[in-house]
Amino acid sequence: MIYWTDRGDPPRGNTVNRAPMDRRIAEPEIVMSGLKEGIGIALDLKHGRMFATDLGGNVYSFNSTGQPEDALYRDEPLTSELPMTSSSRW
Repeated sequence: MIYWTDRGDPPRGNTVNRAPMDRRIAEPEIVMSGLKEGIGIALDLKHGRMFATDLGGNVYSFNSTGQPEDALYRDEPLTSELPMTSSSRW
């Protein structure tokens, strides 16, 4: 699977998306919506979690199906990307 954020207009924009990377033709799946111009994601596949940041200054945690777990951080809008790291290998 490949994951990405889309900063475009709704309904397909302001989302985290995923799609298979094999030769199957599949419509990309929206995993999470409602971002305020998503700019970054990090995957914790070992624990089935994802994290997303947006230009609204938010850091979100959600499970691999897109169900929200928590807004980990809310702040003023960001002017640049917020880097995210993981200690586990993907």
